[in-house]
Amino acid sequence: MLNDILNVKGIKILNKREQKLIAGGGQDCNITVDGQLMGVLITMASGEGASAEANEYCVDIVINSSASSCGYDCNYDGIG
Repeated sequence: MLNDILNVKGIKILNKREQKLIAGGGQDCNITVDGQLMGVLITMASGEGASAEANEYCVDIVINSSASSCGYDCNYDGIG
């Protein structure tokens, strides 16, 4: 079956670098405000885009609330 797929015009096997560049699906980012885990931001972005969305979320929290700090930990970055 794999050979049948590979014989379709325009199909190729992606190398490891190309596989990592695929953007799809969403990611979860743990959000911590003033040292307390507040919840999970579920973003439809992937890779660096998920981290960027979580960063924007944290900036908004700090600017528009009494929070003094906000952090995020996304799947892309390796939660934990």
